[in-house]
Amino acid sequence: MSEPALRRIIVAVDGSPQSLQALEAAAGLAASLEAELHGLFVEDSALLQLASLPFAREVRTYTATVRQINPEIVQGQLRRQSLQARRAIESVAVRARVAWAFRVRRGPVVGELLDEMSEADLVVLGRGRHLGQRRLGSTARAILLETTRPVLMIDKRLPPSPHALVLFDGSERAERTLALTSEIVDALDGYLTLACAAGSPGTALIAQRQGFTRLRAQGREAQCRWLIKPTVHKLATVFQAERADLLAVPGDIGLLGGENLAHLLQHISGPVLVVR
Repeated sequence: MSEPALRRIIVAVDGSPQSLQALEAAAGLAASLEAELHGLFVEDSALLQLASLPFAREVRTYTATVRQINPEIVQGQLRRQSLQARRAIESVAVRARVAWAFRVRRGPVVGELLDEMSEADLVVLGRGRHLGQRRLGSTARAILLETTRPVLMIDKRLPPSPHALVLFDGSERAERTLALTSEIVDALDGYLTLACAAGSPGTALIAQRQGFTRLRAQGREAQCRWLIKPTVHKLATVFQAERADLLAVPGDIGLLGGENLAHLLQHISGPVLVVR
């Protein structure tokens, strides 16, 4: 049997509900995959620089008062947040019985996250909701666009025996997406459905055969749905019709009618794995 590909899972924690939800999901995956859980907290250097400026002011909405921002107070708040993040990771990791580590970095948030995540086998990010709409934050958007690592966007934890829908067109990146998703699903005792994306039934059949051949070589099986001339709307419809718990897509989703990843995430309710 081949060595597991997913050994090091990184999750960024800032104390927000989204990040804590991502932490819980990451710990559950780490336990199932026998992987290490690495937590990261970034002290935003831009915030610290702003606090040091003599004209920086804080406006209190409810009292309509204005006061100067104290750099020492900001630094103290960041230290408390990092301590809370460390305690949260320790608590979750101990409960899940997984090996864990925690690191604090200072600098531009996106840059520090990307640098730390460069050696991750899987990055888990929280995905918020706002006024009933699925929302992709600016930091998560930047990570998805710039990282070369697989990213799991979480807005709810994967259930036991999850059903994963994998967008597959036979490309090298689609095969990598299928391999990583298979590992996750196997660890959680779930199952797979291929969404074979193609311009015609003939090419969809070729993609189906290729995907099944790859899976059977590893002793795995799957179902298949064809997506002829695929679009985000068609993929979202299949995801809902299949009652899937996880959507896995290659990072380059231009095959979906030229629509982008942010548009896809707005249409999907549930965890999404993006593989570069």
